[in-house]
Amino acid sequence: MAVGVFVTLVNYVMYLILAPIFVENAWFAVAGSGFVAVITGLVLHSHLTWRNRDNTKSTAVKFLIYNLILITTLQPMLEWFFKQSFWNWLYDFAFWLTAWVGWSADFVRRTGVFGLMACVTMIVNFLVYDRIVFVKLTTKPESATKNKKRD
Repeated sequence: MAVGVFVTLVNYVMYLILAPIFVENAWFAVAGSGFVAVITGLVLHSHLTWRNRDNTKSTAVKFLIYNLILITTLQPMLEWFFKQSFWNWLYDFAFWLTAWVGWSADFVRRTGVFGLMACVTMIVNFLVYDRIVFVKLTTKPESATKNKKRD
């Protein structure tokens, strides 16, 4: 979970850095921040979250293919869903709560959309990574083999 939150934070910070640069072509900011987040996620998940699983070239390919699908299909659908007007009450409430900070309503709404998308995405990512991308080790640990020989 901590890796997913960190990767999401990297994605968001990179987006905040790139969005003012690519004002006319916001897709480049989304793609650039997404690329950095995917590479960061692959490295951290391989070495921390699923370090006890098979991490092969096949794992990296599955990870990259899944994230390409995620970025081009699921995230745009989630963005559309969380931008619908029936969520306005939530963004208005968040704006009211953060009024003392001085953030604009637009910033609160964009951050809210991103945050809600991130929550759904992290749950889906965990399920896909756990069951499809980072497969369980195919060999049994040596200690388990020794215990069976004793029986």
